[in-house]
Amino acid sequence: MCRKVQLVPKFKEYDADGNGFITLEEASYILENPPFNFPPAKVVFLLRRFDRDGNGKLDIEEFAGFYAEAKATLVLFSQLCCYSCSGVRVFVNLN
Repeated sequence: MCRKVQLVPKFKEYDADGNGFITLEEASYILENPPFNFPPAKVVFLLRRFDRDGNGKLDIEEFAGFYAEAKATLVLFSQLCCYSCSGVRVFVNLN
């Protein structure tokens, strides 16, 4: 419950039309731009993974998992990039 309350401002920021849901278009705007820069296929994958009721959009509860997974992927990717800069070749597929 606490995590959901903390995400309310972020949810409202991304819910561009104010309908109480994050649509594919809104999710794409979030994840295809900085700091995430995910490919469109990754956005669709995450939306489908966390859209528990299958309505094609995320409510606040579904958004909590979606956003946490996106942030975790971003952190992991950032850590892998640091390793690759140190001379170790790392290949990452975000799809």
